Amino acid sequence: MMMEVLAHWILRCLVFLILCFFILVPSTSAEDFLSIACCAESSYTDKSLVWVPDDQWFKDKKTCRNLNPGNERARIFDIKSGKICYNLPTIKDQDYLIRGSFPAGETKGTKLDSVFNVSIGVTPLALVNSLEDFVVEGIFRAVDSYTDFCLVQGKGDPYISSIELRHLNDSEYLNDKPFSILKLVNRSDLGGIGDTRFPEDKYDRIWKPASSLYSRTNSPVTFHNNASTKVPLKVLETAVTDSNRLEFLQNDLNSGDYNYTVILYFLELNDTVTRTGQRVFNIYINNERKEENFDILASGSNYREVVFNVTAKGSMNLTLVKVSNGSEFGPICNAFEIFQVRQRDQRQTDNNDVMLMKNVKQELLMSNQGNTLLGTWTGDPCLLEPWQGLTCNSFNGTSIITDLDLSSSGFQGLIPTSITRLTHLKTLNLSNNDFSGQIPIFSPSSNLTSVDISNNELQGSLPESLISLPDLKILYYGCNQLNNDLPSSLNSSKLSTDYGACRRKSRGPIKGIVIVAAATGSALVTIAIGAVIVCLYRQKLMARRKYDAKRLYKAKREAAKRKVLDWPTRLSIALGAARGK
Repeated sequence: MMMEVLAHWILRCLVFLILCFFILVPSTSAEDFLSIACCAESSYTDKSLVWVPDDQWFKDKKTCRNLNPGNERARIFDIKSGKICYNLPTIKDQDYLIRGSFPAGETKGTKLDSVFNVSIGVTPLALVNSLEDFVVEGIFRAVDSYTDFCLVQGKGDPYISSIELRHLNDSEYLNDKPFSILKLVNRSDLGGIGDTRFPEDKYDRIWKPASSLYSRTNSPVTFHNNASTKVPLKVLETAVTDSNRLEFLQNDLNSGDYNYTVILYFLELNDTVTRTGQRVFNIYINNERKEENFDILASGSNYREVVFNVTAKGSMNLTLVKVSNGSEFGPICNAFEIFQVRQRDQRQTDNNDVMLMKNVKQELLMSNQGNTLLGTWTGDPCLLEPWQGLTCNSFNGTSIITDLDLSSSGFQGLIPTSITRLTHLKTLNLSNNDFSGQIPIFSPSSNLTSVDISNNELQGSLPESLISLPDLKILYYGCNQLNNDLPSSLNSSKLSTDYGACRRKSRGPIKGIVIVAAATGSALVTIAIGAVIVCLYRQKLMARRKYDAKRLYKAKREAAKRKVLDWPTRLSIALGAARGK
């Protein structure tokens, strides 16, 4: 009895584990997914996918807007130049699908008027125009432990609604194109109804039904001779067919000459087609025959997929034509994909410069959270556009940072020590900020020729390591709180310097505006006060004059009354009094 109970318990556990396995298979694939809902308030789950907000990349919700009429949430970046990037985690040498959504619409009653590029790393992928809904998708092979997905400023403010990153564990898209990026042009489910994506597609590719005048056929999927595919069964169970000819036109390609990869998927759904020769057709792309006497069953299975690499300009025509010599059935097709092949931009920035500039950013953030300049420092420091304040040049095919101008940027706290290790740097300008603490030690291998740290709150002494830099020609350090213990080498050097003299400069556009506004405001207040005083004085003076005039008038009247009477008048008054009048 005990053994029966134990066996029953083990059986129940086994069933439970099997059920768990089948339940968790889709979510196991989803663990390799990153779904970012820009400006979302918190994480949420939608159709088995977990979406996270983009607070990890951009915390400020002030840049978030609702786009009408769909009321979709989007982050809008107010940048004058350069780029904004989402730094996404990847595994080096692994393939990924990335998808960005850019809905059209208006915000606060004003239509978006933006045109900007989207890039994977430093490779341009697509041009987004805010007048239309855009979904930009690409397949790439990661070259590092992170990948930048960037919006490159063009016209107006770049914006984005969502980002989807999908790990393509065992896909074959880039097997013969490891240094390319495949930009999706079309992914069609022929004969399908409604979109198909995860969990039916383990990679979360979105298969869209294609409108067609051709006959639609569908059948449960049965593979012969152990055929396998990475296309969802839901996509393969439908197809379009015609007794003679199938034609698919893609007329929205870029106008220039580009290379394209076309993948056609075929599964024989007609049970009466059981032998080779029954369904044979030719495949043409832009009227060029790419495959002659194509027979799905010729490979020994009822499933085939074919890949073509072509060059096209503006449009592409896919045509399947029944052969004329005895084929019983016309062409059939279940699905197809079209990708534009983008050659990966091999340019790169010196790895040491990239690492050090990211360290500089982190050091500055310690005392400058919310600084608008730092908010634009994303992606590669030099490519495609350099960070604001940086100047980059090419050296032996690699971009290097040669100038760093952070003047009048509102920075405070310590000067980042990582700056002193930027060995390619020629010019450093940190003037007109509120940097404090001591000046860091500079590496003797530095190539600096000009340093301006004036108009800050720096303390301590001027380090010998700075003065003795071999290539240094200009040094300004006035208007700080440095002590008078100057290195003796300063006087004997041939530096062009201010010797610590304090000649206050403008603190830049923003501070300059504040100063001018303050001065203007003070002048206006002074003028206003003066005007009030003059008015009061004039009112008082006028009142005094009126008062004096009244007194004069009254005095004259009193004097007139006191005037000496003539004798006839006196006599008349006397007689009247005598008569009792």
